[in-house]
Amino acid sequence: MAAFVLLLGQSVENDGQITTASGQTVLAAGQNFIIRDGYGSIDTNVGPYSTTLGLEVAATGPGGVTNTGLIQATTGDITLTGETVRQAGVLLSTTTVTQRGTIHLLTNTATPPPPSHLHPAASPRSNPRTMARPRRIPRGRP
Repeated sequence: MAAFVLLLGQSVENDGQITTASGQTVLAAGQNFIIRDGYGSIDTNVGPYSTTLGLEVAATGPGGVTNTGLIQATTGDITLTGETVRQAGVLLSTTTVTQRGTIHLLTNTATPPPPSHLHPAASPRSNPRTMARPRRIPRGRP
């Protein structure tokens, strides 16, 4: 049986250990949350566009997620989402021949991002209306 952890709030922190074998761990911070089916859903309209196994969660409004601990989702999904996301711990999701594992670090787009040396397509940002579509990073750009 798959394990499932969903932590929602204005401030969400993990400094311990969360393990969800063949399941999903979501840490989401904000004022409002959009929760919808992801990959593997019985809703056939979702399947081919989602990159999240289980539920897709988007947070809006102020809120921060901090992980300084260990989150393991063997052949499962890990999602950290909020206005700010601080990943200073360990996220571990493994893949097998028949099942993929995924890690999503997402910030909301309600406020402009700070200046960054990263190419915009490589930043961990999402929009709740388009978060189900994977982004492509152009080759040959710094």
